[in-house]
Amino acid sequence: MKLPNLPLKLPDESLYSLAAHIRLANGLGTDRATCGVLFGKENELRVGDSTVNLDTFCYVTRNGYGSRDEVVNSTTTRPFFRHVGNHPNCMSPFVAGSYLASHYPLAATAGLASLSTGHPYLWRWCPTCKSEDLGEHGTAYWRRSQQLPGVGVCTRHGEFLIEVHIPYERRQQHFILPDAASILEYESKRNCSHSKRSEEMQYRLARLAETILHDSSPPIPSSVSQTVIVDGLSVRGFVTKNGNCVFRPS
Repeated sequence: MKLPNLPLKLPDESLYSLAAHIRLANGLGTDRATCGVLFGKENELRVGDSTVNLDTFCYVTRNGYGSRDEVVNSTTTRPFFRHVGNHPNCMSPFVAGSYLASHYPLAATAGLASLSTGHPYLWRWCPTCKSEDLGEHGTAYWRRSQQLPGVGVCTRHGEFLIEVHIPYERRQQHFILPDAASILEYESKRNCSHSKRSEEMQYRLARLAETILHDSSPPIPSSVSQTVIVDGLSVRGFVTKNGNCVFRPS
């Protein structure tokens, strides 16, 4: 089937968030059934970790959001991880190696939430963005740039993000958006800073991550990018003799 109603993709909106809005625009029934329609797996039992087939997604949306590559680059966090040489499902930057290049666009290895946020259980949003989105669009949505590793500040408002951990069982049942009352059921915290200097550093880090996400230049080999990152951290004293990254609060 091809879907008749395609909602506008909002600025920096993730694939997960877009799928939730497509469901609402087309009245597709349950959230799990929606994932089955959008991503091609019959009797899909998961939402957050739904298997993603982007060929099916492009077919049922009539390429309304672009080709498969365009969908990956505009709605997932893969461009960020491609540039830094890491896989979204890896906790360590030393694990991935050349794995990314041979598994583009990660549809076979990462579920819907992993492609959208990097880590499926961790979600962040800016309270001011949420209020503005509700006023302008009638709904709040997940922004890719706010889900990137190390990002704790909204680059639009300079406000610290709120972070929530959603349990596995819950994220498989329904789509969850920042304006959902149920999101408050889970343990959440506002990323906070104890000094003006650390606040500035967090903002600069968020800007850097956002720039990497939107960088359209060809990525350099992952081994090179990882070496540059580790060397830079070593110069600043953030890498131990064993090669582990550490953070020293100011």
